Amino acid sequence: EVMVSQPVLSSAASLRNTWLDIHWQGGGGVVPRAPVVRDGGRERLLPLIGMVERLDVDTEESDGTIVYRVVNSGPWFTKLMVHKTHRGVVRFEALDGDASSTLIWCVSFEASSALAAALLKSITQFTISTAARNVASAAELRM
Repeated sequence: EVMVSQPVLSSAASLRNTWLDIHWQGGGGVVPRAPVVRDGGRERLLPLIGMVERLDVDTEESDGTIVYRVVNSGPWFTKLMVHKTHRGVVRFEALDGDASSTLIWCVSFEASSALAAALLKSITQFTISTAARNVASAAELRM
């Protein structure tokens, strides 16, 4: 499992909305081309790597936690990751009466080998850390 915790000067609700806007719909500044969002925003295709992710929860009814899964790992990751084992959980926890919050992002997956696990862990740590910082910066600018 890979976990990132990012403190943010923003309410948890605003941070959650910013994550959906900046990361889910916009790519979070991690990928050079924005994802192709489809199925009413519940699914996205990352064009350069061919990966498809799908939200597990209704974004309008969530309690502040977003869960997503990789439903198609694309040509680059198919041999590294066990099919449909990649799961992300993103929590937005209020602090100080909701004047600030923490973004907690956990990603788990099963890899096809020890080498694949090390590679996937490194890639995942980099991408979610970068995306979390970018989402935090955007959320703070919206305040």
